[in-house]
Amino acid sequence: MGLFFASITGTKKLRTEMSELKELALRPMPLGAIEPRGWLQQQLKIQADGLSGHLDEFWPDVRDSAWFGGDADSWERAPYWLDGIIPLAFLLGDERLIEKVHQRVDQILDRQGEDGWLGTRQGNEGHSLILVMLLT
Repeated sequence: MGLFFASITGTKKLRTEMSELKELALRPMPLGAIEPRGWLQQQLKIQADGLSGHLDEFWPDVRDSAWFGGDADSWERAPYWLDGIIPLAFLLGDERLIEKVHQRVDQILDRQGEDGWLGTRQGNEGHSLILVMLLT
């Protein structure tokens, strides 16, 4: 009973403290409000036209990843590649990369287990968390 009472008391205190918080001086900006320009935009285009934008076309660990239905390993290489290519594609508005991202994410979602599991179950359960982060 004591623990329950303590948690209620703590919750009331937290609510009181939260109601006393000052209003934020800065507000989060909506997605897409900031676009790369100049030097940064050029560097991102170099990345898109180089290794990052084509890695899944030639590196077997990503190209043939079990995440995409291939027979290569199912470790974190493909999810981490997606973690970079998704923002790159959308920051640049690069239709080729956006299509590639949609194709690869669809390949993963098409293999979702009946229980909702994403990815394979070959000792890489933590790597599925990377994917969940990407999809949010």
